[in-house]
Amino acid sequence: MLHSQQFAYVSIAAVLIGLLSACTKGEERAVDTPPVTEATPIDIDELPVWLRASKGRYAVDLRDPGQFVSGHLRGAINLQSEKEQFELRAQRLFPAGSRLALLGEDPQRAEQLAKSITARFPGSRWFDDKASRLNELGHPMSKQKTIEPREAFEELRKGDALLIDVRTAKEYLEGHVPSAVFIYPDDFIRQMKFLQPARTILVISEDGWRSSLIVSLLDHYQFADARNVILGTKGWRAANLPIESGADQHAFK
Repeated sequence: MLHSQQFAYVSIAAVLIGLLSACTKGEERAVDTPPVTEATPIDIDELPVWLRASKGRYAVDLRDPGQFVSGHLRGAINLQSEKEQFELRAQRLFPAGSRLALLGEDPQRAEQLAKSITARFPGSRWFDDKASRLNELGHPMSKQKTIEPREAFEELRKGDALLIDVRTAKEYLEGHVPSAVFIYPDDFIRQMKFLQPARTILVISEDGWRSSLIVSLLDHYQFADARNVILGTKGWRAANLPIESGADQHAFK
């Protein structure tokens, strides 16, 4: 018969062997079920659940600002597909490994883009219907806040709002709204930490495209009052509102 101490050693060894075997089987199962890396379609019933299931998932609306402003999925980011360098800008806006759900009026176009970004954003999805039908399909839609140039001018005169110019440095140099803070769109995520979430933030671009993207980002990150200056700097000039030129850039106040 085994001595009691020897028996204890044998029992412990048996337990350790059992645990090692279980871990090995778990590793084998993990190898057998690799994570999804290919782009796949997603329908309206699955979309909200999928977005909430894990961090690092984003809804990206590919439509032009006019369509986006009229109604979009809450929290969606308006990165338009018809503009150049979609993939490059997505890389600058979202961390590598993020999973994007692309929505647009053309599901085939959304599919093409979703498949084109799988190297950096594996497991991304595309919405298999028109984004404009979200409300019809039973999903409430949000609307982006907008403001006319003259109304924005009056808001700035009160002294409480911040105006951000998201055009290129060259455009800003040639003429910008007095007091406007320049931030290039591709650098916005890094600069966003300097903004006050509770403050009214007005965003202006040349014609409303880039400003729609930036306001959608602010909305996504739950800033309280972000507004797109519709018609942009073109509309500001057309309304004969003040413009200044030069390289001096205003700091956050």
